[in-house]
Formats: sequence, structure tokens, C-alpha cells
Amino acid sequence: MIYDTIIPFGTSCIVADVLTELRLRKCSYPFDWIGGGDMKTRAQLLINNFNDWFNQDDFIEIPFINDTQRIYKDYLNVKTNMTFRHHFTKNKSDKDEFLKEYIKLKEKYERRQKRLFNHLMTSENVLLLTIETPTRPKIRYSSELEYIHSILSSKFCNVQIDLLYFRLSDNHNLKIDAINEHITVVSTNYSNSQKESNDIKHILFDVFKQKEIMLK
Repeated sequence: MIYDTIIPFGTSCIVADVLTELRLRKCSYPFDWIGGGDMKTRAQLLINNFNDWFNQDDFIEIPFINDTQRIYKDYLNVKTNMTFRHHFTKNKSDKDEFLKEYIKLKEKYERRQKRLFNHLMTSENVLLLTIETPTRPKIRYSSELEYIHSILSSKFCNVQIDLLYFRLSDNHNLKIDAINEHITVVSTNYSNSQKESNDIKHILFDVFKQKEIMLK
């Protein structure tokens, strides 16, 4: 299948990272650099036109997820349970500085939202790619994916929407299940480290090759 666009759909920035490395990412979308939140929440945000999802009062600072040398603080949006780890500068603790960064960030995300809606309204077909990570909410039943697909397809009835969901498994063998013609689940054990033999980038490349997934 040749897609007009491939959209990162969670559960962390690993999706945008691997698509960039594989040269399959055209531009930035709202969920590229956000972690957390479940897939249903992301779908509902699209259904509701992202209304009321970026309120300043919903952002709270949280402890670092990883104790590493980073230039950003970690923030949680308590309404969506999504984490922002690449946005708010670590050495700017003043409330006025936070507000300045927040205003710029909100404008940036409004541009990304408009871009996403424009592409969804003008494309013939799009692929929403979700990759599970160990600490993020997971999908366990195909009925959940079918529901998510149904509400998105009802909202954007002019475009064919396909879902590709990577599920973490203890089994190193690659298993590809077609739930239906528009939903595919890939189950295997993978890592986001290129030093590991089960590097997600190479697994994703192999799956795209098998499924003949390409970007227009």
C-alpha cells in the first residue's frame, strides 16, 4: 500500500524517531514528541478537534522519568495523562518563563493540529502507526482497535485510515495479525536501542517491506 502520509500515533517519541530514520516522516504532527495517554484518548482528541486539550492549568511538573542529563523538565498534562519531555527548558524555573514557553508551545501545537487535519481531509489514505513501550498504556483486545478505527473513520469519512499497531511480546518471533483489511497488529520483542539485535527500526523496516508499505 502506498500512503499519502504516515502519522505517529503514540505511545512515545520512538515512533517519530524511527520514521525519521527510515525517511518516512514528512513533517511534524501533534503526537510526535508526546508520551503517555492511551490510544483511545488520542483518537478522542482528533474526534473533538483537540478542544480544551492544552490548557495551561492542566500542566504539572513531574520528576524525571529517567535520571539522565537532560536540558528539559518533565511535565504531565493531567487531563490527557500525556507527558511532555522535550519542551520545557530545565533551567527556566520561573513561572513567567514557563508561561512564555507554554505560549510558544501552544502556538506550535496549533500549527501541527491544523496540518494534521488538513492532511486527513485532503489525503486518499493514511497510516496511523502506534508502537507500544513498556511503561505506556497498552491495547490488549482487537475490539479496542476496531472501535478506535470506527470512530476515526466516521469522523474522517473521506480518507481511508489504516492502523498498524506494534505490540510488545516476550516472544522474539515476529507475528503479524490482520484484524481486518484496515487494522494490523505486529507482536514481537523489540528494543529502541540500535545496539540490540531486536532494534525496532529494523523490525519496522522488515514489516513495511513484507506488507509493501510505502510513502507517496
